[in-house]
Amino acid sequence: MLYSQALSGVGHYVRSFEIARALSQRHEVQLVDGGRRVPRAADNEVRRLVLPRIVRARAGIAPLESTESLPRVLAERAARLHRAVIALRPQVLIIEHFPFSKWDLEAEIMSVVAAARAARPQVLIVCSLRDIVRQTRFEECVAGNYAAEVQRRLERDFDAIMVHGEEQLTPLSASFPGAAALRTPLYYTGIVAEAPAPAVSSETPYVLVSSGGGTDPLKLPSAVAAALATPQLRHLQVIACRGLAAAPGAVSTPWLERPFGADFIAWLAGATLSVSYTGYNTCANLLATRQRALLAIHPAMSDQGARGAVMQSLGAARVLNAGGWEPQPLAESIRAALAAPAPTVELKLDGAARSAAFIEQLWDARRGPRAA
Repeated sequence: MLYSQALSGVGHYVRSFEIARALSQRHEVQLVDGGRRVPRAADNEVRRLVLPRIVRARAGIAPLESTESLPRVLAERAARLHRAVIALRPQVLIIEHFPFSKWDLEAEIMSVVAAARAARPQVLIVCSLRDIVRQTRFEECVAGNYAAEVQRRLERDFDAIMVHGEEQLTPLSASFPGAAALRTPLYYTGIVAEAPAPAVSSETPYVLVSSGGGTDPLKLPSAVAAALATPQLRHLQVIACRGLAAAPGAVSTPWLERPFGADFIAWLAGATLSVSYTGYNTCANLLATRQRALLAIHPAMSDQGARGAVMQSLGAARVLNAGGWEPQPLAESIRAALAAPAPTVELKLDGAARSAAFIEQLWDARRGPRAA
């Protein structure tokens, strides 16, 4: 069972879906689906446990599609999770990003752990972790105690950590100050990326602007549209893949708006240029398609600045500075990106398959010394 709960965006779910898909080739897998609905091309390949959906709102966690109170929604989620764990009796329980974040869902997560241990005492509990980890405002603790609190929870409840990045690019020690003190076994799976899809064919060259699954504080599509209104760039149009929680904005240039969907990577592959935030999955898509890209740093996302620096150091993208959103400087950045050669970065992007292999090795080791 994979417990993955995206609250602010959809990145955790997208990455967990790819790992569940890889595991489903050889094993019975159930993926928890309890955030915003995220369309995936291979939905039929992954068995999902759909929970009453929740998101993070200004006042805290809130129901997404229900008029019931939050306590009632959480109670229904807990009941469905408990029934599913008892029925599945998982040999492995993978928990996305907790205890590095999601402390406000600790009661729900720990009830899943307890039910899994009751159903199968030898169950493996594995933390599935993004490449870059930062304490956010939602992990409340005494100043300086964050790393110690994470380590305490790991040693109490977890058998291993999977970090979905490359150690030489994004070592955990670079973003998590307590990495050297961790005693829980840690494994780098490499980057989890969707397989590239055939590029969308378009007679008019276009700039693909995407704002991820969360809010869009910089209003990327409108900013790019204003930049493309300059004489040198009027031959391009904007295709805006709106984030699931983004609000529309006014535009004054050739424009096509699409909801975020399972065909995003095909639209990305066919673009002349990508302009986006620096989320994990978008950067993985850029590496897979080798697309020219301009990256913005989302001010509310603690991981994006470090990831943008890595992408720029690899030559995989250019990072826009905070003052680069006025039409003229943005137009100059777009022209420079269009004139640059396409990226040629060679990285292993089979992190989903490597995650599945690691899970199998862990379970084999648990079965006995010979397997280990």
